[in-house]
Amino acid sequence: MCYDLKVSLERQLKVARNFGDKASIAEIEKKLLPYLNPIEREYYRISGFDHPRLLIMDGHHIVKEAEWGLVPNWISSIEDYKAIRNKTLNARFEELTEKPSFREAYSSRRGVLFIDGFYEFHHRAGQTFPYFISSASKDYLTIACLYEEALPQYCSLPTFSIITTRANEVMAEIHNNPKLSEPRMPLLLNDKEIEVWLNEPELLITPGPKVDLLTHTVRRFSKRKNNGNLPDADEEFVYPELSKGLFD
Repeated sequence: MCYDLKVSLERQLKVARNFGDKASIAEIEKKLLPYLNPIEREYYRISGFDHPRLLIMDGHHIVKEAEWGLVPNWISSIEDYKAIRNKTLNARFEELTEKPSFREAYSSRRGVLFIDGFYEFHHRAGQTFPYFISSASKDYLTIACLYEEALPQYCSLPTFSIITTRANEVMAEIHNNPKLSEPRMPLLLNDKEIEVWLNEPELLITPGPKVDLLTHTVRRFSKRKNNGNLPDADEEFVYPELSKGLFD
């Protein structure tokens, strides 16, 4: 599953300028100016379980700040709010019309998230080996997402879930967790597919991410060190145990 991302706020805004509504981006930039000058909000490695605030673009190309972990609008208590948001970090594409948590958002609140890359784990001989996955052709990836508007009594910002789908050949080799029924990956969109997802998602009934990926192993991280949010988090690290690589 996709729970760890690399996200640069500056790059999110840079990409959003190419796709998003100029007025909403200007408002975001004004609001987030303290992060951009002189300090850039840089998530070298951020976990969804920390519920970071990231930028998403909705179906009207409005860019907004949102918190990772979708909170359905039918939540009725603070206890339910706290319990559900760790369970809605990801949403399976095949179940969007079935799950009560996602059904309404899928019908009218689809969005996209621009990221630098994501982390996933490979299992071999009782050990796990973290990988960093990024685009082979550009400096960002686009992930399909769903969002709900803010519920002021529980959360001051909109909340969102990342859409996952069946893994392609590359990711199936990496994401081989024996506890899962099948390998998964985020629903990645190329630039042409962004509008399809936002306006005609039924045309992605059998999604097959048409995005070339780069992958390499990285160091295991310690939660004692900023939960892995360090500048070298995505740097390649070679494990002798994987001397015979996945793709040899």
